Amino acid sequence: MRTDSWNTDLNSKPQTRCRAANPLINQVREEAHRLLELGYTPLPAISNQKRPAIPWKGYQSKPLTHEELDQLFDQNPAATGLGIVTTGLVVIDIDELKDGSANPFPEDPEHVMDLSGAPTVETPGGGSHFYFRASADHSIKNSVGKLAPGVDVRADSGFLMVPPTKRKDGSYEWRGGQPLDVPPNQLPDVPEFIVGMLANEKTESNPGPVPLEGPIPEGQRNNTLFRLAAKWRGFGHSVEEILELLRHHNRTRCQPHIENHELETIAKSAGKFEPNEQQETTVEHPDPGSLPDRLVDIDGLAGDIATHINAQSTVHNPELAFLAGIVAVAHTSGRRIVTETGLNPGIGIAVLAPSASGKEKPQDVLGEIFSRTDMGSTIVRKLASGQGLEDWLDKEPKMLLMIDEAMHMFRDMADTRQAQFSPEPILKELLSGKRLYTGRIVAKHKDKLRDPVNVSWPHLTLYASAIPSEFFDTINQQMIRGGLFGRLLCPVISPGLLVSPAPKSRPVPSEIIEQIRQWETLDMAADNEGSESNTPRAIPCSDQASALWEKYRVLCHGKAQSSNDELQATLWNRAAEKAARLALIRTASREGVHIQSITSLDIEWACEVIDHYTAQLIAKAGFSISTNENERKRNKFLNTMRSYLEKHPDTTSVPHSYVMRYTKLDGQTCRQVASDLAECETIQIRQGEPSSNGKRPTFYEFIGPSSQIHAPINQFTVKQDSAQKAQKSPMKGPL
Repeated sequence: MRTDSWNTDLNSKPQTRCRAANPLINQVREEAHRLLELGYTPLPAISNQKRPAIPWKGYQSKPLTHEELDQLFDQNPAATGLGIVTTGLVVIDIDELKDGSANPFPEDPEHVMDLSGAPTVETPGGGSHFYFRASADHSIKNSVGKLAPGVDVRADSGFLMVPPTKRKDGSYEWRGGQPLDVPPNQLPDVPEFIVGMLANEKTESNPGPVPLEGPIPEGQRNNTLFRLAAKWRGFGHSVEEILELLRHHNRTRCQPHIENHELETIAKSAGKFEPNEQQETTVEHPDPGSLPDRLVDIDGLAGDIATHINAQSTVHNPELAFLAGIVAVAHTSGRRIVTETGLNPGIGIAVLAPSASGKEKPQDVLGEIFSRTDMGSTIVRKLASGQGLEDWLDKEPKMLLMIDEAMHMFRDMADTRQAQFSPEPILKELLSGKRLYTGRIVAKHKDKLRDPVNVSWPHLTLYASAIPSEFFDTINQQMIRGGLFGRLLCPVISPGLLVSPAPKSRPVPSEIIEQIRQWETLDMAADNEGSESNTPRAIPCSDQASALWEKYRVLCHGKAQSSNDELQATLWNRAAEKAARLALIRTASREGVHIQSITSLDIEWACEVIDHYTAQLIAKAGFSISTNENERKRNKFLNTMRSYLEKHPDTTSVPHSYVMRYTKLDGQTCRQVASDLAECETIQIRQGEPSSNGKRPTFYEFIGPSSQIHAPINQFTVKQDSAQKAQKSPMKGPL
């Protein structure tokens, strides 16, 4: 026992020497020494940020003495909180649900009794920490929300605040006023139901998520394909359907391909399971990067326009030019052709590219091209409201809505206060390709109503551009559920290369103008005997193309059903429809007004493009999309850290000053967000060496690879009975 700062009366309890005028700090110090005496590792903490006041990782296994503890408090006089390292402990942290309601976990009364026997801390936020001792019989690690929503586990390498810490919203208190008074080895064992839930979370029969995209290398092909087959069987697919899906994945992903008889064996093996077995709800979605050159190369009008754009762009970005060519053909052929199921070529594209990547040049060139034809009046460059869009539709039933830097439009859609003026519902309906659009009844004057707009075969092509970070910062759960987001193609484009010397402006080639005018003057009556003269011509699919698209439709349906994420489910549910439109556009680009049928090559190309862009968007947006303001701040915080680490690959630490500057959060908010992420063990906070002014800079580091860390609040749960959905979900017929 110490003699310098402890009373030497052996008949009395140890008392800390009064070291500060603040009674709370004295109380915190005294409690810290009491816990240390019991065998715990207490550390001074920043109360409102719920984190240690010192670099603390070394104390996860290093013993702490009373003298060192005093020194830590002396060196951190602003530390008014107290926490303990949870090495050797298992603490079950149960918080209120996000809507503020009480957490029902655990529902079994006997399980509630198992928890109630442990020393318990009641937190200011209405949660509870239940303390148990770690056991060598089972390995329990830190986790967030794996037991149940709002239920976390703190074990080795964790840190938790303890009484008498006070925060602005309340105090940490021991339940019933009974403080922790036993050493760690005398705490109760972790309840068996907790051990069982954690042990069953990831077993040998479910060895982690199966990737739905990306190449499958040799040595992993059979195992990965079998896990996919077992998943599809769980959703109710037949052996024949599973075999077709396996063939698609084998053809597009396996390197090299495996023999067909092996695929048949895998499908038959999976067919032995009953539906709802072998399901995996967590999937990996690697970022596929830029669209491959072989997919960017397109024949006909779209390719000619892309070549013209590339020839005079100061930034070489073939993918941007390719997308502009797609937009041009989609708009040109609008109200002239549809698929056999009535889908028109109207497509919505939101190009996401950083500043100075050249995304404004394609729009300028398209504006110049269409101004040379009678279609110049169909282009809209600005959009103020949904009513304005309806008024223009009444004037021009076919329009190209082409908006550069469209963030204002997307922000208005995300703002619920502007719902009555938002163009989102109208854009969604027009992009759905309905044969008849009936508008809203709106007030024209004080005592008059404007007759609703009625347009047959309306056609909209949307071509918008935005900066990726701003776009993802705007998209929220409401927009995903609204329906427009799922109908958009949102390619994330790389910056491109500066062309030197800068190319000169060139006139629009006459063959481009001629091809567009042929579509303008096309007499649809001759192609629609017995139909109204303004009815678009239905373009058939070859038998092989129809069968291929049907397989892709089933594949996308399976991906949507297997996802427990609303973003992924939304995008995959719309993927097949977008592929059908894209195949129609490619056919129209190649064959012009003499278009006959959609081929299997058109379908295969379109499915591969949509597959690529869907996987890319899921990978990019998964880090960013939020459901509320707090989630938005956390996602912005994490994305700013990732941006810094990409620019500085030689470091793992991100300065607090950088995060605060680029998130545009004030200092207090920034530190609170960091504290929340640290508590979820997404990041860790450390202090640097003192600078010349004596202040210690703050740094943030990811716990684990940043590419695999999602903010713990961006998963949108979808309730599902997979087998029933696979059997009952309405699915359209062939293209």
